[in-house]
Amino acid sequence: MTKAKITELRQNAILVELNFRNGVGFTITDKPESEEVEKKHETKKAGRYVKFLFRREHLQKIFDAENIAKAVHARYTVAWLNSGLRVLPAPLIESYDQGVERAQVAYKEGVDWLIQNWDEIMEDNKIRLKAMFNPNDYPAKESVTDGFRLFVSTFPVPDKNDFQVDASDAVNKKLRDQFVSNVKEYEMNAQSDVAKRLGNSLGSMLEKLGSADKKIQDRTLLKMSELLIDLKALNITGNKIISDAIESAEKSFSKEVADVLNENTEYRAKKKAEATAIVDKLKKGFPRAIEF
Repeated sequence: MTKAKITELRQNAILVELNFRNGVGFTITDKPESEEVEKKHETKKAGRYVKFLFRREHLQKIFDAENIAKAVHARYTVAWLNSGLRVLPAPLIESYDQGVERAQVAYKEGVDWLIQNWDEIMEDNKIRLKAMFNPNDYPAKESVTDGFRLFVSTFPVPDKNDFQVDASDAVNKKLRDQFVSNVKEYEMNAQSDVAKRLGNSLGSMLEKLGSADKKIQDRTLLKMSELLIDLKALNITGNKIISDAIESAEKSFSKEVADVLNENTEYRAKKKAEATAIVDKLKKGFPRAIEF
């Protein structure tokens, strides 16, 4: 990625990381039970016994809220660092924030429900776990709220000139050169992510177009149109193969009506050929990203 491209990216995107902090845990290794199993089988360090601290339904509202946040994070960001940091383009920040806020509201509702029903849940755990129940495995009811968090960490997109550590010029140059080299990998991560999403969507459409028994729904076409809008913003590197594929997909499907595709077999075949051509071009540019 050129210096100009990095500068443009710094102005038009940020890095984000989605974080969850579970204040109670869902499972725990039960050391006494693990030792008992080893004693029974006359073995050592052969495994461990993992105990479920709660029934899944006790934390389901929290898990559901986490899944909402994960879906928002996956939709509006694109892969960048291998550590999990992802790029959020400026045009999608507002939609991203709104989605995360909905998840946070649902998350709080789940935590509130857990606290409101805490005493009953603890009694249920005593009955369920019997001799394996250990009150020390659980936090105090009063501290449960403080242990739960759903939040986003944000960072600016770095530039090689950010490396100005208190070290020799040679060390700083080495750090900057390493960053420039790494950016090539980050750029490919982003491009492959976008290509894969587009390829998967077109692959799903091809599967439907290729079988007369499978009906195409208007909501499927709408979902594809929404995805193409997102992918335009997510093509942060301006990759031409991807931008051409998005443009071709828009021309082929953005104004289509499900009934026409379902009833006109010749037209359906034409659209299948168009989708196949787009996928073939994507495969040439990103053979590892397109999985079908």
